[in-house]
Amino acid sequence: MQTHTQFDVIIVGGSFAGLAAGMALGRALRKVLIIDSGNPCNKQTPYSHNFMTQDGMPPQEISTIARQQVEKYPTVRLMSGMAVTISKTRTGFKLLTKANEIFTSKKLVFATGIKDILPDIPGLADCWGISVLHCPYCHGYEVKGQKTGILGNGDYGFEFSSLIANWTNDLTLYTNGKSTLTDAQILKLKDHKIKIIEEELLQLDHSNGYVHSIILKNGRKAPVKALYTRTPFMQHCGIPELLGCKLTTEGYIQVDNSYKTTIPGVFACGDNSSRMRTVANAVAAGTITGMMVNKELIEDSFLSLKKSKMKIIIVGATGTMGTHLAGVFEKEHEVIKAASHGGDIQVDITSTESIKYFFKQVGTFDALISTAGPTYVGPWKTLTEKEFRKGVEGKMMGQINLVLIGQHYIKPKGSFTLISGALTYEPQLNFANASAANGAVDAFVRAAAIELGNGIRINAVSPTVIENSPQYFPYFPGDIPVTMQQLEYGFRKSVFGANTGQIIKPY
Repeated sequence: MQTHTQFDVIIVGGSFAGLAAGMALGRALRKVLIIDSGNPCNKQTPYSHNFMTQDGMPPQEISTIARQQVEKYPTVRLMSGMAVTISKTRTGFKLLTKANEIFTSKKLVFATGIKDILPDIPGLADCWGISVLHCPYCHGYEVKGQKTGILGNGDYGFEFSSLIANWTNDLTLYTNGKSTLTDAQILKLKDHKIKIIEEELLQLDHSNGYVHSIILKNGRKAPVKALYTRTPFMQHCGIPELLGCKLTTEGYIQVDNSYKTTIPGVFACGDNSSRMRTVANAVAAGTITGMMVNKELIEDSFLSLKKSKMKIIIVGATGTMGTHLAGVFEKEHEVIKAASHGGDIQVDITSTESIKYFFKQVGTFDALISTAGPTYVGPWKTLTEKEFRKGVEGKMMGQINLVLIGQHYIKPKGSFTLISGALTYEPQLNFANASAANGAVDAFVRAAAIELGNGIRINAVSPTVIENSPQYFPYFPGDIPVTMQQLEYGFRKSVFGANTGQIIKPY
């Protein structure tokens, strides 16, 4: 069964950037989901550096402390999982997880990192982040003055060699094949006593990720304590591109100074959008991103001066009536579309447990419209108790339970609008079950209106056959079908008017 929960912000990626963004948003009282698959690119790195108060700490320990601190904010939820799809909705975004869970949000943050594409050299992947390094500012101090190699060629190999020479005088450039250095570059490297080896690499000899030597294809062993290389990379998560986020020519997610991507409402921070692959930079970027997301949420709700929106639930939102009403009301209000299949949230109104779970997911709301309720259609001669219960459990008790359970979640002065029908007053052949259910719903509405407190209103809309259901025209001879506009007026009168206990006939 799919679950569905709404958040102000969903953060995809729960390493340093994602956690920092989550903390900033939690401190801003935002309801936040951080979803993480538990596969950071620094998972092999034994120690992290250049991060004040945590210098020399294992990144996993820093991350554990960070998670514990973020979890102290009650509006922030951390969960393990994998996002498989994200789609845009009218009010924000909808995320589907690998476990078939659905979450929605107003804003979206990608803190998904990148994935290194390592050379196919046996032993190199085992040493990556331990003794095969990409950044001297992160790890250079620990291997200063030691025998060091650089895997690179051409301009990149020359420039990287000049950088690493700051940390050691015992430096060798391994071009892994014929050199593409210029004559001037070769002379400059030799001036600095940087050796150049063109033989291809066969493998790395190491112990638990700590390299001892480079084994060349000619059989020679070249002792080293560290090897630097810069590898190509790809985005760890392909969803940002599928959503429309543009990448830079280097392959990073394109963001502006506020960490906004090219898609409105979508932000990105950390390694997926920056060359600066450090814990400190990821935390800084995540913190700023959280602030910028909150700022945009404030502008959307507080500074826009738009008319206050209602949170309206439409049960039966995938049917003929529900689809039309959802399209009308969502132009001005937040609409939660619920149905037994499809919609934003699934609910089976014949099951009280399903209804209870549904309201727990939705939380508080301003208005509920029901256009749902199965009944039995068939001749009197074939009507049995089992078939009759279809209308009792569906259209009658299903809608009654929406009110009985929903009254604990509806806001003061909210409204319930149920659906009955003209069959209560004008019975037709084959509709004994529907006539009885409609009559029961009408009676319940009149009685409940007397006792519902906190200014909560309840009405029923009672149409005859509607124009968009021509398959039912033969059952209602002589009736003029209700137009969708008339139906809309009936529901508007119930939701936005002052009436309660009324059976509204939109014809």
